[in-house]
Amino acid sequence: MDNQSDRTPKMANFEYINLQRPFPGEPEINGFLLAEGTSVTLLYEFYDFNPVGFTLLRNDQITRILSRDKELFFKKIIEAEHLFSHEMNLPKISLDGFYSSLNSLREAFLIIECESTYDDNEDEFYIGKINFFTDFSIEFKTFDTLGNWDSTASEITLENITKIQFGSRYINIISKYLNNKNH
Repeated sequence: MDNQSDRTPKMANFEYINLQRPFPGEPEINGFLLAEGTSVTLLYEFYDFNPVGFTLLRNDQITRILSRDKELFFKKIIEAEHLFSHEMNLPKISLDGFYSSLNSLREAFLIIECESTYDDNEDEFYIGKINFFTDFSIEFKTFDTLGNWDSTASEITLENITKIQFGSRYINIISKYLNNKNH
């Protein structure tokens, strides 16, 4: 029998969970809950048994948190295969609010997603680094899959950001091969 819980998000120590969200393109995210603030949740995301990296989500966009037999079984496999370490260095990130969390990632390479609750064809995806903040948006310098920086930065409205990834294998590898890394 599944141990299913609808609970208010709270601090947990490396519990493997399933987060449900109102976005048709990615309605579920699985991973280890690392920390939670009043408005953001930090987890180490997995897709099946593949580590994705650190993921920062807004709490008000999490509709349900599940910890069922499936999640317990996946946690057992992930730990047995040494795909996740409880001794990992956690990123130094502010959990005081979404803006402060994003600001503490100012120097990191990020994937930022702006997901639609209606149509996943409207989802927007950005990869790059933050140039600067305003009260309502960020200027985000992006690069393409050939490692070339785009000539103009993208302006992303803060309220449209639904998911932030960093420290992923993809980001860590491609960022080593960017043309003009200090762009």
